Amino acid sequence: MQISNNTSVPSYNSTVTNNNDVKNVSSGFDALLNEQKRVSEKEEGKVISFLEKHSKFDSLSNNDKKVFKDILADDNISMQEMDSLSYDQAQKLFNLVLPKQLSKEDLLQMPITGFSSQIGAMLFATQMTKNEDFNKAMYKTSREITSDNDRQTITRAVHFNLSQAKNDKELDPFFSDYEYRPAFNEIENINSEIDFSEFLSDIIEVHKKGMEETKFPTIKKQYQDLLEGYTIVQRNYNDVLNEKKDTYV
Repeated sequence: MQISNNTSVPSYNSTVTNNNDVKNVSSGFDALLNEQKRVSEKEEGKVISFLEKHSKFDSLSNNDKKVFKDILADDNISMQEMDSLSYDQAQKLFNLVLPKQLSKEDLLQMPITGFSSQIGAMLFATQMTKNEDFNKAMYKTSREITSDNDRQTITRAVHFNLSQAKNDKELDPFFSDYEYRPAFNEIENINSEIDFSEFLSDIIEVHKKGMEETKFPTIKKQYQDLLEGYTIVQRNYNDVLNEKKDTYV
């Protein structure tokens, strides 16, 4: 994916890049030369150079610094690399590829990091709200849903419905309300003022009821798609809560 360096709109367009060229070598000496060249190329990653220039690695542990430099060496992030990270590391990676506290001019100068739309959704999920449990559930959901269209649909719906809950509005499917359009950052500070378990149960019931009452097949399909998406979010959210309980037992 290529993502421009601003967070105003969570829209993703993917670009696939593969720099893992396989080189045939005929001797140990040739192998050494190839390895030296590979290391040199990794050290010259544009993204890494930019981040080092702006001291973005300074606050990281030595282990995290090495992990992220290895990932960003080719200015791209693969799903295999994402799967090797803990959730906490994924949060830190977001702050590297979309660093805060940079001037507008610096952001415009920042090299583009390539990654898929699915990885983009996972990274943005770590920052969706101030509630870490819910963000982690959305991170897991973005990893689980492989269809770009289905993933974007449920992400938009969650943003829309959480905005309704935050502003004490009646919960409606986002495809049925064309007047209320929340800002992109509307939900970024939501935390304990919303019971996320209750929210998920309520919005699932809204979609179940909508499926039962509508007479239009196309509308029923929209309800069904969102119901399936929200069911995944709810399962992942409950899993996150159960993991926390197990940790403190």
